[in-house]
Amino acid sequence: MTYTTRIAAAFLSLFTLACSLQAQVHLPVKKVLTLEAARTLASLASAEAVKNKWSMVIAVVDDGQYLGALGISGGSSEQDGLAAKAALDAFSAK
Repeated sequence: MTYTTRIAAAFLSLFTLACSLQAQVHLPVKKVLTLEAARTLASLASAEAVKNKWSMVIAVVDDGQYLGALGISGGSSEQDGLAAKAALDAFSAK
């Protein structure tokens, strides 16, 4: 067997092994927070806040603490603006 043939046979063996291992390994699938889902969650939370007459800032974040959606519910426009600024400041501080 020549040197090149041995290298090719070794490569083929490793490739076959890698393919068989790939078929056996089950990697977990990470679910992600889409913009649509974040907006839906914020909308549902806002509706609940209005129903209960709560004044609040609603922030939807993913598992990496990245902001997906931000909503303000129930206060005056001035209060809502201050609440939104405070929430954004809190997120930018991280």
